[in-house]
Amino acid sequence: PKPVKTIANECGLWEVHGNEHDGFEIHRGARCMPTRFKSLEEAEMALEMFMARCHKDDQSADYVDEA
Repeated sequence: PKPVKTIANECGLWEVHGNEHDGFEIHRGARCMPTRFKSLEEAEMALEMFMARCHKDDQSADYVDEA
């Protein structure tokens, strides 16, 4: 099935799959989050919260690897 929404950010490429009847899932590559959301808006909010946490963790690192 094709994603209903794709979101790209510094944490990666995310896809939201599903519909209003069955709920929505968040996928990243071949992996899928175990949580199913009632609406597309709930799935987007969960991603935003995760991205904020991911960004916060990146800024608090004591050591940043230089490429």
